[in-house]
Amino acid sequence: MRILASSLAALFVAGAAIATPAAAQDDNIVPVVAGAMFTILDGNGDGIVDPAEIDKARLRMFDRLDDDGDGKVTAAERDERMAQMKRRSERMMEGGKKMFSRLDANKDGAVTREEYLGRSLPFLPLIDIDGDGSISRVEFDRVAGVVAAMRGNR
Repeated sequence: MRILASSLAALFVAGAAIATPAAAQDDNIVPVVAGAMFTILDGNGDGIVDPAEIDKARLRMFDRLDDDGDGKVTAAERDERMAQMKRRSERMMEGGKKMFSRLDANKDGAVTREEYLGRSLPFLPLIDIDGDGSISRVEFDRVAGVVAAMRGNR
């Protein structure tokens, strides 16, 4: 049971690390990350995460780190993964700066609530496949799949 609890804690921490720095400081993100991690861990969708599902998740994590598939994670593979994470973080920071600049309509270096809420959502028509003005779970999942595929090609 102690191993199960330690594994769950480690997997939750790894999942929480995925969140953006700003989101990680928001107490509201914790239940979202926890729920997402539970869903990921609960491979058979029965609402229970058993030791076999945790082992499967741990193996997936290991396999992602083991770039050459030789059954070992070397310092070089670890360093490459860390470099990839740094590059991804840098891209996110650059994207955040660009978004801030677009939101700051009067270019005073601050985004007011009005500027933030007044910005149109140009991506909405791309996601809202049926054109009803809202995003269904099916539409959201389709976009998430496309984004995941794009990230895999980087």
